[in-house]
Amino acid sequence: MTPNYSDKDLVLTTRFAFFNVNDVVVLDSDVDGNVLKRIKSIKNNIFEVESDNKSYHSRINNKLFRKNQILGKVILKLNFLFF
Repeated sequence: MTPNYSDKDLVLTTRFAFFNVNDVVVLDSDVDGNVLKRIKSIKNNIFEVESDNKSYHSRINNKLFRKNQILGKVILKLNFLFF
């Protein structure tokens, strides 16, 4: 499965949102800096995330993040194929 987001995409995010399972969010990761991940589960304001591209191993997958580590929820993706 190919990823839904590529390096050339621009995303618009908001901090003023409710978070749900399957939302795409920007996380502040100690390991890799700011990363885009999909919320896999939520329990007591603790978020487990995963990648869209299942064939790519990410150190972030299945890790737990607190709500204050979420920088924003993706609300718009702009795809620029020619840059």
